Amino acid sequence: MKSIVENLTVSSVHLSVEVTFTEFEVHIAKSYARASAGINVPGFRRGKTPASIVNIRIGRPKVISEAIRSAIPDFFEKALVEHGLFAIGRPTFRVENYIDYQPLTFNTEINIRPAIDLPDFSEISVTVSDALVNEEDINEKLKEIQLRFAEHELSQGVIRDDEFLGSDAFASSISDFKTLIELKNDIATNLTEMKKVEQGAQARDLVLEKLMSDLDIALPEDLIEKEVNEHLARENRSEDLEHRTEVDLEVRKSLKSDYLLDVVSRSEQIHIDDAEINEYLVRTAQHFSMSPQEFADQLEKSGQIQSLMAEVARSKALAIVLSRITVREVSGKVIEL
Repeated sequence: MKSIVENLTVSSVHLSVEVTFTEFEVHIAKSYARASAGINVPGFRRGKTPASIVNIRIGRPKVISEAIRSAIPDFFEKALVEHGLFAIGRPTFRVENYIDYQPLTFNTEINIRPAIDLPDFSEISVTVSDALVNEEDINEKLKEIQLRFAEHELSQGVIRDDEFLGSDAFASSISDFKTLIELKNDIATNLTEMKKVEQGAQARDLVLEKLMSDLDIALPEDLIEKEVNEHLARENRSEDLEHRTEVDLEVRKSLKSDYLLDVVSRSEQIHIDDAEINEYLVRTAQHFSMSPQEFADQLEKSGQIQSLMAEVARSKALAIVLSRITVREVSGKVIEL
């Protein structure tokens, strides 16, 4: 197989591929096997019909046409790997007039992930809020718990006074703790953990914003326009110019983030295993109130399995970036996420 890449813009190329007949012949054989399995010929088991009879019943041109249709995506992917390209969207292939027993030639114009020179992540620093929990925070959360308890008791015809709600008896009645102090300590621990989670989210957003601001990431304008138009059409707001501007900015931000993390994923040679895919399926299915199997079936039907794997890889790539940057609290303390 030979392939030639011609740069059109910083984010698009023209790709020409020539496949030898020997390489293409493998796909022709598979096409004959599929055709054989689909016809009944007396004297032959299904799937064992000779190619000569398939030619009579179906015709070799139709078998070749099917072989071309199934072979092109395979050789297209090989060409991308050969040139280190990452295609965006679904390309349209143009096949030059094929002559039987001769090389197969096709070409396409594709949007590609732009080249990005990644920085040394260890030199990046972001500042997040302190994970500080004070007495006011604890008391505010305690009041929420007391109010919910009092409202529940009232619905059962029981009136609880402030003295009870501030007692050890209250703490032991709603938890495994014997005293109010122990309950408040537990509240403090939970609030601290929540603030640490918030710190992680802050660091994630800040480092992505910094990288997208600092790096020159070229975006394919035709893809942006297509996604913006589809988004607005779904909302029936195609004529809303102000909203179009908002959506345009959102699409650009999303694409930049995806491109950046895809490059990190490739650079770090991130691998996705079945356990990680299953974990993502379970977590996301719960969000949509679906069973993991239902969600997986829906993804497969819509051809979104590759997109799912890309999302998992991006998540792992972001985790790698966060593990290498320096994260400080406003107070100056360096923290581990």
